[in-house]
Amino acid sequence: MLIFRLKKQLYLLPIALFIYLGLFLFTNHHQVMAMDNKKHYIKNKKTSTDIKKELFNLLTNKKELEDKIHYFRNKKQVNLYERDIVLKLEIEHNELKSKISEIYKNNSKMSKVTFNLKPLIKIIED
Repeated sequence: MLIFRLKKQLYLLPIALFIYLGLFLFTNHHQVMAMDNKKHYIKNKKTSTDIKKELFNLLTNKKELEDKIHYFRNKKQVNLYERDIVLKLEIEHNELKSKISEIYKNNSKMSKVTFNLKPLIKIIED
């Protein structure tokens, strides 16, 4: 009888320890070493919609700058003040072009999938 009670208690002990461990891990909110912090990753990662919005804004700004530059260039007489404005607009235009090209490069690196479809060529020497 005593052995039967002891076996029953030893049978329930791992189950109780497993439940206790599960509850402990479920309620533990502290970050463990080498645990990935998902919240930080999501905040820093730009989604494709954010990239598209940023690119759209940059392209519209670029178009507005091009229109302003063309307006000043098509004028028959341009004074020094307007010439300075055109130079500043061209500098801004070049900066926008470089930002747009960087976004295209970064986006193509993230979403680029390449396949090597060339067959293997074996060179046979006689």
